[in-house]
Amino acid sequence: MRCELAVRQDRVAAARRACEAAIARAPGTSWAQYLLGVLRLRGTGAADTRAGIAHLRAAVDADPELAQAWRALAKALARAGDAAALDALRVEYQARFGRALP
Repeated sequence: MRCELAVRQDRVAAARRACEAAIARAPGTSWAQYLLGVLRLRGTGAADTRAGIAHLRAAVDADPELAQAWRALAKALARAGDAAALDALRVEYQARFGRALP
């Protein structure tokens, strides 16, 4: 909850710390993984993109029904230029949700 509250207040550093603490306590916390992935994608460097992708993949693995994590992951993969991974994600999304990945 602290992670999400800090994100909503646009306190990025506090949000990162809170999300990382939540993940340290419970690595399978999909929402904290998702939020930290989105926060990492606010950065513009390749390392930020890679870290964002890793957290978003963890969010999807932890909760495959978390559609917004799939969509954020698709944007991150597009940003990274990983067409093969993006195509695979589109196929998985279609199979899971019965519609195309937006």
